Amino acid sequence: MQPQQPPHTSKLDNRPRILCLHGGGVNSKIFETQSRVLIRQLPDFRLCFADAPFLSSAGPGILPIYQEWGPYRSWLRLTSIHAEGQDEAIIRQVRSCVERCKTNDAGTGPWVGILGFSQGGKVAASILYDQQIRREKDGPAVEEDFKFGVIMAARAPLVSMCEYSLSPALATPTTAASSGGFTLPSPHILRIPTIHVHGLQDEGLPMHRQLAAEYCSEASRTIIEWEGDHTIPIKMGDTTRIAQSIYKVARQQGVLTI
Repeated sequence: MQPQQPPHTSKLDNRPRILCLHGGGVNSKIFETQSRVLIRQLPDFRLCFADAPFLSSAGPGILPIYQEWGPYRSWLRLTSIHAEGQDEAIIRQVRSCVERCKTNDAGTGPWVGILGFSQGGKVAASILYDQQIRREKDGPAVEEDFKFGVIMAARAPLVSMCEYSLSPALATPTTAASSGGFTLPSPHILRIPTIHVHGLQDEGLPMHRQLAAEYCSEASRTIIEWEGDHTIPIKMGDTTRIAQSIYKVARQQGVLTI
């Protein structure tokens, strides 16, 4: 089954676009299929799914359902052996995958949001913070201008993606799997609006809540918790809450006027 974007009447699809990052050990096609219910509830957006740079084994819950859907990919290459320049190389490859998705997409609308699940959610939040801090340091020359993020089942901490955010409170690409050893409170707080989606039966829930509470501004974050584990919600009652929050934030940010 191939996922379908909602029909659009214009020859050119100029709906605002949301960049979507899959979890570790998945790929864009699987993530798009898993997100099919949410996609249908966002007809005024074009959701665009990127593939991560690194080949990996299948993630939790992927087999046997998607055993014919490989190869599987991850955003971060985690290793106990740190080589000089490795973090920078990983960041370059992540950025390259994001840019490839944006360049190859047939839509013409502005890139307004970023959505990610699990490892993809962690990277999505980190990309948002990287945009924020580089705009603070370098000004409007920074091209990225995401207005909001949807962070689903993503663990703390944020990942530093440039020299401005190197900090004991943040991970690097090669330490991002660690769940401890980071100094809090973090001086690096994401203020771009975020919507956090947490499954109450997810074993990673404490770390998901920590990402929202310790790294994202209370004034700009929205928390949605649902009765599920480490999966993407597919029940209408759950996805409707997520979609409504996306529309609300998009209107507040001037992305939509409807």
